[in-house]
Amino acid sequence: VQLLLQLLNRTRVRRWRGHTVVCGLGHWTIALIEELRARGEQVVVVEKNERDDLIPTCVRLGVPVVGGDAANSQILELSGARRAARLVALTEKFIEMEANSGPGRSAELRAFRTKLFSEWTFDQSP
Repeated sequence: VQLLLQLLNRTRVRRWRGHTVVCGLGHWTIALIEELRARGEQVVVVEKNERDDLIPTCVRLGVPVVGGDAANSQILELSGARRAARLVALTEKFIEMEANSGPGRSAELRAFRTKLFSEWTFDQSP
């Protein structure tokens, strides 16, 4: 079943242009995916953990998931990264920084997240 789903996803994504490739699943990236889908944008996720708990959320949102490591150029090719309008990748270091932030760091991270979501991710220019 998992293999069939991957084949269907690859076939679907092969025709896309101007979509967003999201590398890695997490609470921030799911919020981003939900916002992009609400705007009617096409999104594909690259996730190395093919059993990630958030994959069903992607399926519910109509977002194909390509299994594999986003650092692998062949996996990125399967996601249509060359034809994508943008690629979003939040590193493990950033996520770790958020999880371990103390009182002073949490405000800084919130400000960064606001900047990420408002200025970069949702820029409507071509």
